[in-house]
Amino acid sequence: MKGASRWKELTPEQRKLLHQRFKQWKTLDPEQRKLLRNRFERFQHLTAEEQRMIKDSYRWFKDLSEERKNELKQQWKDLSPQERKRIKQQMKKSKKFTTPPGQAKQKNNKK
Repeated sequence: MKGASRWKELTPEQRKLLHQRFKQWKTLDPEQRKLLRNRFERFQHLTAEEQRMIKDSYRWFKDLSEERKNELKQQWKDLSPQERKRIKQQMKKSKKFTTPPGQAKQKNNKK
């Protein structure tokens, strides 16, 4: 098994993280697992630049306070489906989206 041989190469921290992810995966229902598999497959077909942009955006979002995350989630939910679709299409067309909204301001304020 390829996975078993890689297990030996993992650090204790990496093993712990992998174990946590397995536990999370077990809690998902089949529909959620299917959704995540589809997202993963789509992600694998993106260019390296597109993958980097997504990872950067995820890291930015992950570092936000829970309050700010909830505000942004609510703003997204408040948009109509047509507005969400339009925004997603604009982001796909414009490969210029490298910095998540508001991050540039935050970086400048930290200096």
